[in-house]
Amino acid sequence: QRRGASTPRGLDPVQDAFLNPRGMASEPLRLLRYSAYACARGGSAEAGIVQPEGSVIGLAVARRAEVDSQAFYPSAGALYPLELYIVAGQVHGLDPGVYRYHPQEHTLERVIHGNRQKELSAVALKQQSIQDGAAVLVVAGVYSRTARKYGKRAERYVHIETGHAAQNIFLQAMSLGLSTVVIGAFDDSGVKRVLRMQRNESPLLIMPLGRTW
Repeated sequence: QRRGASTPRGLDPVQDAFLNPRGMASEPLRLLRYSAYACARGGSAEAGIVQPEGSVIGLAVARRAEVDSQAFYPSAGALYPLELYIVAGQVHGLDPGVYRYHPQEHTLERVIHGNRQKELSAVALKQQSIQDGAAVLVVAGVYSRTARKYGKRAERYVHIETGHAAQNIFLQAMSLGLSTVVIGAFDDSGVKRVLRMQRNESPLLIMPLGRTW
């Protein structure tokens, strides 16, 4: 393709993975399935323990190195400082609510009952795509996990790793015919309050998931 030429929308699958924030359809997603493994460990659908399929969530945040040496993206010192929250609105097999991803067991634990997309949007400059998406992924970082080894450079390494995770989400969304976008304009303390994040976690980016019109 010659330099400067534009690719019509619909012909470039990578371009189509990026969300048009003004045109997200309210359509349920099929991203999750119940896990016999989780139930065997004492979890159940009623208890809010489910297992995501090996797609967007499974590849977004790699499992800890001590559990699974095959990571899905590079992490400085194999320390994996990222944590993932899912704000579910319309996801088949998953009640609306806020869920925390546990990479060791590859499960989701419900943190809050009920849809919190409106509240999350309110602390993110009321961006409509957060409300309209079927689900929203929020990536958080635990700087101290990396700082124990790398000191002042930890912040840089955590941010680099966040970019790797976001890229995985984009690529997996594309493979599933979904759209997403990275949102970095939000109030940190507000996001932590809405999602009930742990004290040592810092929200780094928000990524709504859905299908565009």
